Amino acid sequence: MNFFKKAPCDEALCIIEHVEDRLNGKAAEKIQVDYPIHKTILTHFDKLLANEEKMAVNAKQMLSVTASLSEFDVQMTHEAYELTDFAQNLSKLSESNLAIVEEITASMNDVSEKITYTSDVMDKLSNSSNDLIHKNDESMLQLQEVHALKENVIQDTTTMNEQIEQLVDMAAKVSEIVNGVEAIAEETNLLALNASIEAARAGEFGRGFAVVANEIRKLSDNTKKNLDDMRIFVDNIHQAANGGRESLNNTMKSTQNMNEKLDRISGTINENVVMLKDTIKDVYRVSESLQNIKQAAQEVNQAMTSSAQDAEQLHGMTQIIHTDAGQSAENAKNISKIDEKLSDIVRDMIVSLNGGIHAISNKDLIDNLTKAKEAHGNWMRNLKRIVDEMKVYPIQTNSKKCGFGHFYHSLNITHPAIADAWKAIDGVHHELHNTGTLVIDAVRSNDSGQANDLYLQAQKQSEKIFAHLENIIRAIDQNSKLGIELLRIS
Repeated sequence: MNFFKKAPCDEALCIIEHVEDRLNGKAAEKIQVDYPIHKTILTHFDKLLANEEKMAVNAKQMLSVTASLSEFDVQMTHEAYELTDFAQNLSKLSESNLAIVEEITASMNDVSEKITYTSDVMDKLSNSSNDLIHKNDESMLQLQEVHALKENVIQDTTTMNEQIEQLVDMAAKVSEIVNGVEAIAEETNLLALNASIEAARAGEFGRGFAVVANEIRKLSDNTKKNLDDMRIFVDNIHQAANGGRESLNNTMKSTQNMNEKLDRISGTINENVVMLKDTIKDVYRVSESLQNIKQAAQEVNQAMTSSAQDAEQLHGMTQIIHTDAGQSAENAKNISKIDEKLSDIVRDMIVSLNGGIHAISNKDLIDNLTKAKEAHGNWMRNLKRIVDEMKVYPIQTNSKKCGFGHFYHSLNITHPAIADAWKAIDGVHHELHNTGTLVIDAVRSNDSGQANDLYLQAQKQSEKIFAHLENIIRAIDQNSKLGIELLRIS
């Protein structure tokens, strides 16, 4: 069988030379082999070289992906921290809000009770005011009756005054009659005395006339005595009439004063009634307002009850958010572990490519170092923003997980042209990210002075990194001009 025929050595040598040229990056034309086993070997080499090329492309892409994954890790860790902090603050606020809602609810219940009590008092006041109006109306009727009696008293007093005046006049006339009778009695007594004298002169003839004269004189004396009693009686009538007139005048004055006072009392009561009616209207309005307030208070109580339920639900949700934030932080840690494992895999892949055609080229080195400078500049600007605003923003503090850190730790640089400068970057780069951590701690402690001092320290470290990167880029450029690929030689 042809399969077991001895293969020509020149085909095997051609295959080896062809593979070596391709591994060294030389342009190699497709070769023609006839022996079956050589065809199989060449096919396997083609597949291996094609797979190596794909692996190189994928390794470079994965290097970019791991950098993005690290950035995502930073973002997620920061957001988890912010979410945890937010959840804690929200939990405190929700607890405070719940306590306030409960306090307001208790206060509103107390207000509702007081409104109900006040409403009842206003109803009682309204009823009492109505009773007072009725009593005032009755008082007004009684005042009207008193006013009528007062008019009758005034009329009767006027009549009595007229009668007293008549009595005084009559007493004066009686006094005149008494005076006249007294004058007659005096005359009669004088005549009786004269008659007695004449009777005495007449002797026996005048004795009877003397007896008559004596009797007349006795009658005159008795009349005078009776006239004295009459005069006393008339004087008493005068005194009584004058006293009655004075009393009557006082009664008239008192009645007039009573009339004025009754008029004032009547006017005051009328004004009080008007004011009371207005007050009752106000009481009705207040009572209606209290009913509206009572209804509003009940609605507020219902709303506060609902708010209390919402506050409790919010408190429960904050606990869930806090738990989710903790889970997010754990997820971020898991992502960080995945990032580390993936970085190790990428590093092994890239190291395995060193010395071959698909190893990192000088151009790739310069491109990545240029991107590292740009990313490093952005990192410093972000750190400056954190210090200026004294607020924490997402920033990578792990030197192995920043964009440059992934690239740096994925390569094993041994070429003497850049090996020393390359190794020197690691220490200062690590210090820079540690300084970033200290800056964040200072910001969280609200120590702006310490944060600014640390930023100045970070600036000096950054300048050292930039100097190393510039030296490495210049060395790579010089070797590129000489046609030397630093990672493609074994």
